[in-house]
Amino acid sequence: MVVDAQSAIVGKWTEVSAKQFFTPEGAKQAGKPVIEKQTSPNDKLELEFKSDHTYI
Repeated sequence: MVVDAQSAIVGKWTEVSAKQFFTPEGAKQAGKPVIEKQTSPNDKLELEFKSDHTYI
C-alpha cells in the first residue's frame, strides 16, 4: 500500500510572499524567528512544479 501524506502541487504557481526562517542566533539579531515579506507586483516570480518533485 502506498500512502501520500501531502497533496500534489504540480503546476504553475505565482509567488506572492516569502518567509525567511532564522537560526536561534539570527532570530536574536532580527528580533523574531520568522520574517514574512510580500512580493511587489514588479517582482512576481512564477514557479512550475513538476510531478517528479523538481521545479523550474
